[in-house]
Amino acid sequence: MQLTTYEATLRAPADRAFEVLADVERLPRWLETAQRARWADPDRRGLGASFRLHFGGEEAEGAVVRHDPGRAVGYTLGRVALEATLRPVTAEQTDLTLTLRGLEHAGTWLGRLVARLFGGFVERAARAMLVASVERLGRLCEAEGAEG
Repeated sequence: MQLTTYEATLRAPADRAFEVLADVERLPRWLETAQRARWADPDRRGLGASFRLHFGGEEAEGAVVRHDPGRAVGYTLGRVALEATLRPVTAEQTDLTLTLRGLEHAGTWLGRLVARLFGGFVERAARAMLVASVERLGRLCEAEGAEG
């Protein structure tokens, strides 16, 4: 299973960062590849809730697999998992670890071949997406702090 991680410090309290991260409908505002997202059932959010995400002309169903207020949120989208872990540093700063798992089809011979041939490229592209997403997330958290 391929794993890509990026760590950064956000200029926002952990609770504010969690609110942004845990709201599927805000994913397109910070997640680099997301275009549109909506809860499958608007009355069901949080752990176990499902959602639809549009990205790169595709649509996929996802689920919330981790929901620990102020600390962590995790999503699955097909064979891909995205997890954000938060650790307060000060009242206005939070360390964030964003982890992306499972970008290949490791169980198949074709998946192993693709991983061997293009693994470095996939890793660099995934890391670039995480870096851009964290930068957007940081700006969004700061803007929401200025509003409220």
